[in-house]
Formats: sequence, structure tokens, C-alpha cells
Amino acid sequence: SVIDSSSNNVIADIIISPNPIAVEFNPFNDNIYVSTSPVDTVSVINSTTNTLIKTIPIGHTPGHSLEYNPANNDIYVGTFSNVMLVIDSITNTLEHEIPVGAQVGAIVFNPFNDDIYITAGNNVEVIDSSTNKVEAVIPIGAPTSPYGLEFNPSNNDMYVVSWPNIVSVIDSTTNKITDTIVVGNNPHSLEYNPANENIYVSNIDDDTVSVISTVRNNPPDCRGASPSESVLCPPNHKLTNIHISGITDPDGDRVKIKV
Repeated sequence: SVIDSSSNNVIADIIISPNPIAVEFNPFNDNIYVSTSPVDTVSVINSTTNTLIKTIPIGHTPGHSLEYNPANNDIYVGTFSNVMLVIDSITNTLEHEIPVGAQVGAIVFNPFNDDIYITAGNNVEVIDSSTNKVEAVIPIGAPTSPYGLEFNPSNNDMYVVSWPNIVSVIDSTTNKITDTIVVGNNPHSLEYNPANENIYVSNIDDDTVSVISTVRNNPPDCRGASPSESVLCPPNHKLTNIHISGITDPDGDRVKIKV
């Protein structure tokens, strides 16, 4: 169904393959991509005319995740098989099958390094979008599969939720876990809020939302420190007030200087 966001009314119904389960917009061609199961296809919809323009057989049962990659304009399709599928959005054909360690859960594009991050089994796997090959496997160590993924543009970290109550923080530079945060029971999904740089986590089993502050209190930068007077000469046996300047704080905090 197509909803006009100015009136919030349904303005069109588009008939595609049965049981649509995931949807993604492609700004490269303004098409809408919808994965369907059990017929195992991806439907391509022209968003100008709201008509079905192609149905792509994918040969695997799609999961609940689709992701557009602006680095190569491809569409990534998660499956219940141990493969990630890549659709070329120029030809709207299946161009790659990427073997992964388990069925694919969440898929998130990381604009910091142009990689694709997925949850698969008990791991987060990192796919190089220039080669469409797995370049790193990050063990989460949870008893069951991690599920939700979210990228934080304020610190370029990737956040992943896993059972029973853990959010793991992955450094995008090293692809290593740098922190684990205890949240509510059975966290399922998470979302970054650019207004306050917090991560919000929904916890299914205790009906709560956990809020994670991601703002880091960085130390002042003293590399540019300099005195207001560099030389006190000739001596006059009196005290002189000296001011220190050139010290900044990357977070914009006030800095108190003690010499």
C-alpha cells in the first residue's frame, strides 16, 4: 500500500508476489524493493507510477532485512540460507551470492567505511562492498544469535543487541568489540537519535526501553597552549599576570587551567 504523507491516506495498492516481508527504497533509481516469501522473489516497484516493473527470482527464502548500499548502489538481501544476496540496481538482476556463517538477521550499511554489517549466528560479519566478500567475523559471545544492528554516526561505532540483555559496541576502525552494556531483558531492536546522540533499545520481556548515552567526554587539547608573555625582561622585582591561551576542548566544555 502507498500512503500519501501529506494526507496520511492510502492512495494506491500494488499487487506483487505473496507475503511481502521487507521493503527498501533505492535513491539511485527511486525504486522500491520488496522481498517476498514463500515464492522467494524481490519485487521492484517504480515509485513514480506505483507499478510493479520487475520480479527477481532469488532462489533462497528471504529474511526480514533489505539494505541499500550507496557506495555501489546495490541492494543487499538477507536470507534464511547461509548466503547474502546482492542485486544490481541498474539491471535489477541478482549479481552475487555471498557465503556467510549462518542465516542473515539484520543488515546495516556503515558509511564510515562503506562496509555492510550483518548478524549471522552468534557473530557479526563484515562484508567489503567493493569485493562483496566477508572481511571480518566478530564473535559476540552471546548464548543465542544477536539480532538488531544500528550505526552511530557521532562516533562511527556499530551497536548490536543480543540475548539475554547485552548491547555490544563495535569500533568500525578495528572491527573489535570495545564495550558491552547491560540493558533490559531480551533486547530486540535499537535506534540512534541524532538530536541527543543516544541509542534507544526496546526490551521485549520486561516492556521497557533502555537509553544509552554515546557522548564521550574527551580531554582538553593542550597542544596549542602558550603564555601571554614569553619573556619577562628586564627584571623589575614585581609580579606579572600571565594568561594561558590556545587550550581547546573537543566537546565544547569550559576548561579550567591550573599552572
